[in-house]
Amino acid sequence: VPHHPETVHSSHNWQNSNNSNNNIYGVPVNQHSQSSYNGQQQQQQPPSVAYAIPVTAGQGQQEIHGGMWPTPLCGCFENCLPSCMMTWCLWPFPLARVRVAAHIEQPSCGEWPGSNWNANIAFLLVLWLLEIIFTGVYIPVVSSWISLVVGVIKIVFITVTRMEYRRHKGITENCCCCEDTCWDDCCSTTFCMCCVIAQMDRTEFNWRGGANDCGRAFQNPRPDGGVRPVSV
Repeated sequence: VPHHPETVHSSHNWQNSNNSNNNIYGVPVNQHSQSSYNGQQQQQQPPSVAYAIPVTAGQGQQEIHGGMWPTPLCGCFENCLPSCMMTWCLWPFPLARVRVAAHIEQPSCGEWPGSNWNANIAFLLVLWLLEIIFTGVYIPVVSSWISLVVGVIKIVFITVTRMEYRRHKGITENCCCCEDTCWDDCCSTTFCMCCVIAQMDRTEFNWRGGANDCGRAFQNPRPDGGVRPVSV
């Protein structure tokens, strides 16, 4: 087979010259080109800017002065949506929302439901469904007893929740005729249960978006496990 030394030599020279200036990706590898290339990249990078994340209106708490409720017990018309309507139609959600946001642990059996969102929703929805089913479907003796048990559990659960909420927030104002905190919470819950839940809900969340807040009203207020956003 004939050899062509000149051709092989020229091809070898071309490869050497090409490899001395470029790598396999065609990027210059000599020190001068590399430094100028890095310098251009550093100049093109935008300066780092710290952005403040605003807190959405409706998530902040109302200010409490002198141990007084910032919103009255029968002030549901201060926020018809989502607070008032959800309290009348789907009261488990605003009640669970308050317990989770305010870290209300009592009443609980062990640590359940505590201030856990899923546990509160599950427990309160069971009470809500039992109340609806046995109010609409009458079964002699059974319906009466189940309705009575569910009603007592609701009153005790919401009364203790309100007592704990007042203790956490330092609220000493009485909304009923009773001077003692326990009896005040018990009477308010027994005769104005929806108003009690709505009052805590308005105090904790200070809704301002109206119908725009309805979607967020069904969500866990502490998906991060309890770390609240800080307004800057």
